[in-house]
Amino acid sequence: PDRDYQRELFEQAKDSNAIVVIPTGTGKTHVSAKVIEHVLKGCKSKVCVYLEKNRNLVVQQKAELDHKYFRAVFDGWDDDFTGAYVGGDFVPKWTELTRQHRAWLAGM
Repeated sequence: PDRDYQRELFEQAKDSNAIVVIPTGTGKTHVSAKVIEHVLKGCKSKVCVYLEKNRNLVVQQKAELDHKYFRAVFDGWDDDFTGAYVGGDFVPKWTELTRQHRAWLAGM
């Protein structure tokens, strides 16, 4: 179940660009997953990008989002639903990458 502050953060972030800043272990991933779900279910052609600060967090978050959240909420979910991109030059590859996955986790 969502906590009150998580619902409030979701409501503020669901239809705009947002950065969620709350302490470790209080539900940033949960809020992010709810926002991604809202956006992707609202429009089949949209793609979400989730930014992390380093390679380890990208890998960790991809695994958690894939298996804890997306598998349960998206029909037809498979391992190709999300992609991870770390380092390099993300922007020139955007068109190519977004054809492959609906949600992207990126970091440096």
